[in-house]
Amino acid sequence: MTASKAAISVRGLQKHFGDKKVLTGIDLDIHAGDVTCIIGPSGSGKSTLLRSIAFLDPYDGGDVQVFGKLIGWRETPLGRERAGVRELAETRRPLGMVFQHFHLWPHMSVLNNVTTALRLVHGVPRKQVEETGRAMLEKVGLSTFADRRPESLSGGQKQRVAIARALAVRPKAMLFDEPTSALDPELVGEVLSVMKTLATEGMTMVIVTHEMGFAAHAASRVVFMDSGRIVEEGPPQMLFATPKSERLSQFLQTGANAHFDSLKGTIMAAHGYDKGRLNLPFVGISTFAKSPYVENWDQIDADVAILGAPFDFGTQWRSGARFGPRSIREASTLFAFGHAGAYDHEDNVTYLEGVRIVDIGDADIIHTDTASSHANIEIGVRKILSAGALPVVLGGDHSINIPCINAFGDQEPVHLVQFDAHLDFVDERHGVRFGHGSPMRRASEKPWVTGMTQLGIRNVSSTAKEGYDHARAQRSDILSVRQIRKLGVDAVLERIPAGKRYYLSIDIDGFDPSIAPGTGTPSHGGFIYYEVPELIAGLAKRGTIVGVDLVEVAPDYDHTGTTAILAAQLLLNTIGRIFAVNVSANGRNSRVE
Repeated sequence: MTASKAAISVRGLQKHFGDKKVLTGIDLDIHAGDVTCIIGPSGSGKSTLLRSIAFLDPYDGGDVQVFGKLIGWRETPLGRERAGVRELAETRRPLGMVFQHFHLWPHMSVLNNVTTALRLVHGVPRKQVEETGRAMLEKVGLSTFADRRPESLSGGQKQRVAIARALAVRPKAMLFDEPTSALDPELVGEVLSVMKTLATEGMTMVIVTHEMGFAAHAASRVVFMDSGRIVEEGPPQMLFATPKSERLSQFLQTGANAHFDSLKGTIMAAHGYDKGRLNLPFVGISTFAKSPYVENWDQIDADVAILGAPFDFGTQWRSGARFGPRSIREASTLFAFGHAGAYDHEDNVTYLEGVRIVDIGDADIIHTDTASSHANIEIGVRKILSAGALPVVLGGDHSINIPCINAFGDQEPVHLVQFDAHLDFVDERHGVRFGHGSPMRRASEKPWVTGMTQLGIRNVSSTAKEGYDHARAQRSDILSVRQIRKLGVDAVLERIPAGKRYYLSIDIDGFDPSIAPGTGTPSHGGFIYYEVPELIAGLAKRGTIVGVDLVEVAPDYDHTGTTAILAAQLLLNTIGRIFAVNVSANGRNSRVE
């Protein structure tokens, strides 16, 4: 496309402050509908480029054309001369600009902040001005704030007012100069959400940003600048996944951008039929649901974090669950292909839409050393909880539940809900207290576990009558599969205390071996598929599910892979139900505590 057809065309742009060259020959075309994110280290000239486009910083060489008109200068028979104030204002009219700082008038209401320029500069009648102002406030989610003063708003709300003010003049293109850099981290999302909406509506936008995740998902093109020049540019799925320049690779892997590997995974796994890699299930590395991999456990930034716990030294019969996390991850890729979220036509709900899932890999397992292995699992769960994410742990044998429950020691109390064929209430056998027959007994000893509901328990297991008696004495409600079917889902849910924080522990042998043969301890007469998701969906509505483990998948006993697929599907359904409940309650992806 030629420069004349570009919405904004920059040619040979130069700018210096004294002897310092800030921009050195920039060439850039922004086409209508483009969302161009400009990234780069501090001092690279990003903001100066943006301000030069609007002629807020007069440039010293080259051209900037805005919708076909040279901005800031006029050509005369005697050469180029500065444009007058009115001419500059007219050329600048198609541009809206949002700065790092909000620049709101403190003595005016929010509505007047949005509309004053319309009335005084553009001469729009007062009635039309108010209608436009209120419409723009509604667009940024602040329709009820019209009569407030800026001092009563959060930083994110103030920035949304600034966006509404810029939109009020009906610009053809928006320029954003690091619009979230002055905000507290928890307020960034609300501003980026408004910007994403503008992008989907086709607004032409040029955005200087340090928000790499936003650039990855919202931009049609990313421009990387360094030392006053454009080093590299292209679609985000190419620029982030396969940077051509060493300088961009360094930038993405250092400092504030050290989450590059996670970001790269996000790009490579991006859902969508219209752009990016097709990314079929059998392509790439098998993280859970092809989610970004986060190696540094101190940099977890997600709604859900997946942790593998490939420990199976606690088994009393057949081992093999150490390969469970790997098999579940591989099976989960089956559900990672396609559009964002998973539409359920029975519920008429798109589950998992916007839910940020990361995979933090496996806890380090020390062979023959149960204590150290369990301690490493506990560390992983604690890191997830400290990041405010939902821990989902892939076992491993059921003893991995012990460190998972230990990790909740500094959290609010939980009610433990177990799906299993076996009660797992053995106290001690030949000195063994932390095997896969004991996790519920160990959990019952924790003061932060206020009660248990044990579902699916059947047949003869390693737990003797003493174990059952002790479980009931500890206020455990024990139901077999046959009892659950007789009662029905609603009646079973009524037995579980309402409004609690629930920890969910799922042993795959709770399912019937006809659908879950890949386990070391299969037990006939188990659940069929829909019985468990229906109970979990009801549980998510009844309280808050704050942690999940799924254990005992041993893939070598099931060469069809059906058991691992069942586990992956159940976990994704569980995560979807947890966050669907809270989205409907709050309008955002978060768990109500």
